[in-house]
Amino acid sequence: MSIPTPSLAAAGDLLQSVVRTLGAFGAAFWQRDNDQLLLKAVSGRTPSDSSASDQILAKRQASIRQVIREGRPQLIRLQNEANEDLGSFVFAPIHRGEELGGIAEIFLPPGRSAEETSRAVQVAQEQFVALDWNALATLAAPSLSAATAPPVPLVPNADLIGANGAVVGPAASSKLPDWDAVMKWLLHIQSRSRVKEIAQAAANEGRTLFAADRVSIALKRGRKAKIAAVSGQQDIHPRAQLVKALGDLAKLVMQTGVPLRVPEELDQMSPELEAPLSELVHVGGAQCVVIVPLQGPKPENNPNEPKSRAAKEKESNEIIGAMIIEQFEHMESTPELQSHLDLVTDHLGATLKTAQDYESIFLLPVWRSAGVGWKWLRKHHIVTLLSLVALVAATVAMIYVPWDYRVEGTGRLMPQMQRDVFAPWDGYVAELTVHSGDRVKEGDVLMRLQNNEMRTELVRVRNEFNTKRKQVNTMLSQLDAAEKAADRVEATRLQGKITESQVEIDGLRDQLTTLEERLERMTVKAPIAGVVTTFQVEQLLMNRPVARGDVLVQVMDDRADWQLELEVAEHRMGHLRKARAALGEERPIEYRLLTKPDATYQARLTTVGTRVVNSESSGSIVEVRADLDSPKLADLAIGAEVRARISCGEKPLGYVLFGDVIEFVQKYLWW
Repeated sequence: MSIPTPSLAAAGDLLQSVVRTLGAFGAAFWQRDNDQLLLKAVSGRTPSDSSASDQILAKRQASIRQVIREGRPQLIRLQNEANEDLGSFVFAPIHRGEELGGIAEIFLPPGRSAEETSRAVQVAQEQFVALDWNALATLAAPSLSAATAPPVPLVPNADLIGANGAVVGPAASSKLPDWDAVMKWLLHIQSRSRVKEIAQAAANEGRTLFAADRVSIALKRGRKAKIAAVSGQQDIHPRAQLVKALGDLAKLVMQTGVPLRVPEELDQMSPELEAPLSELVHVGGAQCVVIVPLQGPKPENNPNEPKSRAAKEKESNEIIGAMIIEQFEHMESTPELQSHLDLVTDHLGATLKTAQDYESIFLLPVWRSAGVGWKWLRKHHIVTLLSLVALVAATVAMIYVPWDYRVEGTGRLMPQMQRDVFAPWDGYVAELTVHSGDRVKEGDVLMRLQNNEMRTELVRVRNEFNTKRKQVNTMLSQLDAAEKAADRVEATRLQGKITESQVEIDGLRDQLTTLEERLERMTVKAPIAGVVTTFQVEQLLMNRPVARGDVLVQVMDDRADWQLELEVAEHRMGHLRKARAALGEERPIEYRLLTKPDATYQARLTTVGTRVVNSESSGSIVEVRADLDSPKLADLAIGAEVRARISCGEKPLGYVLFGDVIEFVQKYLWW
């Protein structure tokens, strides 16, 4: 059924009539003006406001191209992941005479049948019959929620559609290259010699050269792609989602070796690129993505160096990286990008390849430093001569000048007379008579231990001893009576019992003596005169159980002689033993107290350990002892940490300074 067509002049009024008649979400009208497609009117909710996926957007763009090429209506139905109907797009061609004058895009609600969608095309075409084309020519395009692209050329073979539906073809841009900008960009990248600096300059300056929102440089690292630079960012975080998305897509493009232009080549894109491209669009928000592989310079053919055809082809097609260009607001390539990209990619690839070859030189920092030094010396001939003389003199001194070779050790300053006091028996500390830092004399009571089981055993043995003695006295009285009665049998029996009891009494007496000695030893006394050096004796021992052999306290005589208790690394002992065998066992020592590092004191080596022990802090060490030359120091502190150097005779100055390096070479490289 035909709908009456009111006489309307503006396209907006016609769209409102179409929306009301069809009950649509919204509609838009695109006018064809020579070789351009212009958005002239919008009514209601536009298709660009919908939540359509990238695939729906691609289908929408393809439908617009189909309408332009064939002049026939097109339909797109929208569905979510659950296959639920979300609505449909209807594209109706609006003819102006025999030519295509524009396209009416209608956004229908879900649930519309095929007849209703066909009717939508008929309604739109009938309504737009009344369009005043002359008035439409002066009508400004309405403002949209999304950015509206400027008018773009319309060609029959168009393959790129902008964010608002504008169609751009390969010949869309007629902008000529800005040679000054290109030369400035090339100068920026060729003035750098390192790969990272070149990539950063290319990305930052390329953003202006291509009029793009973001430019990134990816480099090939084996089978992966590493993002070396992103415009506007100084540091690149490899685990960032955007960096991973850029790297994954660049890796696939480098594997194919074919440039990728989205959405221009969306229909021809390889299926392997769909997932990483969707991830990049989701994370980065780009509407237009262009990725161009970068190749190194093709090698020149040298007839004197024959190579296989496969090797030459591999060298000529080597992909070293990729340039990634993104735009956020527009889906069409900028004129600057189209006119400048092909001019600079070969230069960038050659520059990066040269820098990579340069940085692959073995020990490059060493050679660079040597080259800088040699260049400086060539400019200063007198300084060069003096430097050579100084070098020769230093070499001769290293070989022939003798110097005292000293072995280092670390340790403590301790009194020579020191004793550990051990627990004589199991028990607990019942009484403590000294405190930390107290001065005691030899034989002074330090503490009293108590063992209840031992005391109980002593009472039992003493009672049994007294009982046996009473029994013996009774039997002696009975023996006297038997002898007076001349009872030989009874006297003999009593004599045996008395002898047996006497043996038991002797055993009980020995036990009693032993228990009394043990109880006497439970009173712990000082073995020597000195100072109690155990820290916090009260908290450590008072009312605490102890086992036989446990160290209770330490007593040190700080008024007698002192010594150094040093630890020397095992690998230094060879020099020390040779020096003692050749120059004498008592080697001189210089040491410093960490509590007074500005003063140096003297000591003399006296004792060297005969076995290697393991230290938690120093590894394998040998313990040595040394007597002090000046035992009356101003501030002697028990356990003060010291650093000592033991003289081991004279050796060449070079060995004294670089002996560790020489020994390392001898141990691990020479042998």
